[in-house]
Amino acid sequence: MSAKRSKNGTVQGDLAKQTVQSPAEKIESVPAAQSPQKGGPAGEPLTRKDTVMVLLYTLLLFFAMAVQTGTMALILCALALVLCIGKTPLNNFRVRFCVPVLGLLAFAVMNGAAAIYSPFDSYAVAEFYKFIAVFSLAVILLARFDRRHVPGLLWGFASVGGFMGVVSMDGACGGAVFSLYNAFTSRLGYSLDTVAEEAVTGSRVLGIYADANVTACLFAMTLLIALYLLSRADTVTKKLCAALLCGVSAVPFFLSLSRGAIGFFAIALVIWLAAAPGEERLKLFFLFVCGAAATLCCSALILRFDDQTGTVTLLLMLLCGALIFALDRFLVGRLAAVTARHTKLALGTVAVMLLLCVGYGIAAVTVTGPVYFEGQTRLVREVSLKPGAYTVSMEGEGLERAGAFVVEERITGEWVFLANGSAGEDLTFTVPEDLAGHLLIGVEGREGVVLERLALSDGTELPLRHVLIPKAVENRIFDATTKNMEQRVQFFKDAWTLFTQSPLIGHGLGSSEGLYRSVQPFYYESKYVHNHILQVMSDMGLLGLIGFAALLLGSGWLLLNAVRKEKDGLSAMLLAVWVLMNGHSLMEINFSVRGFACLAYALLLLPVLLYARPLLREENTNARKVARLAGAALLVCFCVYEAVFGGLLMRHRSVMKEQAAYEPYSQVSYMNKLRDFIRRDVFVQEENKLTYVAYTNIWELEEFRSQSEKYVRDLRSSGTYSACSGLARYEYLPRGQWEDLFTASREGLRQVASSPDGWNLQVEFYRTEVLPAMGEENIETFLSGVTALAEQMDAYNEGRMEPVVLTETNQRFLTAAKSAVELPSDAAWQVLNILAAPAE
Repeated sequence: MSAKRSKNGTVQGDLAKQTVQSPAEKIESVPAAQSPQKGGPAGEPLTRKDTVMVLLYTLLLFFAMAVQTGTMALILCALALVLCIGKTPLNNFRVRFCVPVLGLLAFAVMNGAAAIYSPFDSYAVAEFYKFIAVFSLAVILLARFDRRHVPGLLWGFASVGGFMGVVSMDGACGGAVFSLYNAFTSRLGYSLDTVAEEAVTGSRVLGIYADANVTACLFAMTLLIALYLLSRADTVTKKLCAALLCGVSAVPFFLSLSRGAIGFFAIALVIWLAAAPGEERLKLFFLFVCGAAATLCCSALILRFDDQTGTVTLLLMLLCGALIFALDRFLVGRLAAVTARHTKLALGTVAVMLLLCVGYGIAAVTVTGPVYFEGQTRLVREVSLKPGAYTVSMEGEGLERAGAFVVEERITGEWVFLANGSAGEDLTFTVPEDLAGHLLIGVEGREGVVLERLALSDGTELPLRHVLIPKAVENRIFDATTKNMEQRVQFFKDAWTLFTQSPLIGHGLGSSEGLYRSVQPFYYESKYVHNHILQVMSDMGLLGLIGFAALLLGSGWLLLNAVRKEKDGLSAMLLAVWVLMNGHSLMEINFSVRGFACLAYALLLLPVLLYARPLLREENTNARKVARLAGAALLVCFCVYEAVFGGLLMRHRSVMKEQAAYEPYSQVSYMNKLRDFIRRDVFVQEENKLTYVAYTNIWELEEFRSQSEKYVRDLRSSGTYSACSGLARYEYLPRGQWEDLFTASREGLRQVASSPDGWNLQVEFYRTEVLPAMGEENIETFLSGVTALAEQMDAYNEGRMEPVVLTETNQRFLTAAKSAVELPSDAAWQVLNILAAPAE
């Protein structure tokens, strides 16, 4: 193949001679050395068609991340199915018959199955909508794109992330850009009104997904991409655009103040430097330093003025990008060139910078000053104390309320007040043996109050204002009232317990939120595990984990091989992104947020486009035939998946819409229609089955009894609180099946055992509905059932960090029922009827 060198020094192939090859064969035939990035994307310019494809995919990514609706998920599914038709997808899947792609398919199959067998069907279908949107974007990428598209795709990814950063920052300021964005997405069915109300906490930007940690990692990934584009840009215009993209991602990333994301971002930068070609490391290092300096300066200006408008904030974000551009253009290269010629100077420069950072860090946590209260403010500091008596001394001006000394249980969040103080008085308290350890001292003040000193009688001086740290950053770093890590560890322990209960296939999509209450040692609410590996294990067991691990580890292995063999800057950057997204997702819900997952899966598959080699080698004619058949089979599997599960989701939506508009004209027609809804919708069935069972009993329709009993068995086997308590009320109560009523009730309570609401609702059900229905003649059976529930609760409370407590009325009734076992039947009946009435 003839070649010529373009004006910018890249190697271009003779396009006229390349037309005899298929796209996939052309990719296979281009050696890594032809790329100006030593194994990165091919250097030839994109055709107009290719450019349009990249732009369209960028728009698809934007809509998938911005409009998180079921309709958008199905649109993406349909597009993926259509775009999988043709010769190009067939050739692409032939050369992409590799571990990550097979892992993606296996993981997708488990997601679809888990959405069906999950007992929490409404939660499961919501999660599956997310996954099929993410999966469809990934399929489009695999079917229609190859390595020559990667530079354009990176520009698209960075642009989408930068725009999201602008919207997030503007939303925190209540600006016009966010309002226009919200109006646009609302017209497409996805309102951000709730997000607007929670756009900022203090000075911490929560972002468009109302979760600062998720958006911080998202912006960190796009920042890495923008830095790569800046480092590789060959024109001033490209450098300026890349630098501006750096600015609009860097500022919201930093102001999200996610400690985990910032920590893993730092690790990712080190990984990038270590994996980058040796001749690029110095320039990258100085680029990182200059970018950090520009980000800190502009972020400090934003934090300095709390009343900034969205326009001012946007200008400061652009200023950050402009500073990065100027520093890169006029300083980074010169510093790298000088230090490259003088090794000792380079090492000395790095050492000085590290010492300056360490020195600033030490000074930041040690140099303190008085606290000036603005508005109604509370200062909280953590201290470790031994058991004994202590006195808190405070010095300041205008103190109206001295403060309160409290202890917080580090995991449950339960507060125990040891003492309260008044203005101008020293606060004396005693730390008991069982509360020794990390305690909190809080001081409250109003506008104008100055606190100059806070000390304990044992000589401990508590730090006040860290004057070298912006207040918002200080509040985040030294916030002693949040125990996120301790709570996450508990989430992980409980998720592991759930996994051990069903290790092969898990419990189904959306199950962790419901099942957490069955294993947690104290009551808490968490929709997700905050660890993407344990989330998969809990939801889909080992079968799901195998597919997910094949995708993640297969992608990482391709990057490691590329770094080792080809030593190109792109693989180093993508490896850094891989470490960032997977490391941070070990403690966050990133992969459970659709907007994040859309970009993350695309980045996980870029190594496939760049470096993958098929598992089946085409060494001879027969091997080529087998490879083509395998590629065709793989493509068919992806198409069948999109068609089948997309069709099931469409049928689910059709059933929901039809059911909402349906008006029955007779009891029989309603029951038949209800059964038809259940048959057609494989995702959401529990509510319809319960309704079918209920009306079979209410209308006494014996001809529907056989089908109703089948649904009763299905519901009972699910073990969910809603199913079992529903059967107790709608099946066993009207039919007088008392033993089944109490047994089903207790079975359902296992799923929500940690929640006081579940227990209270069942005791109230016994008091107000079951007792009158059973009557005096069945009082012994009633007492036996109530006593069994009381024993179940007592056994459950043994050893718990936070025992389940009933309301006063329910507890009095339960205690009376336990005592009434010793009374004659008529006396027990009278006593319980008196106590069954609500308390005045």
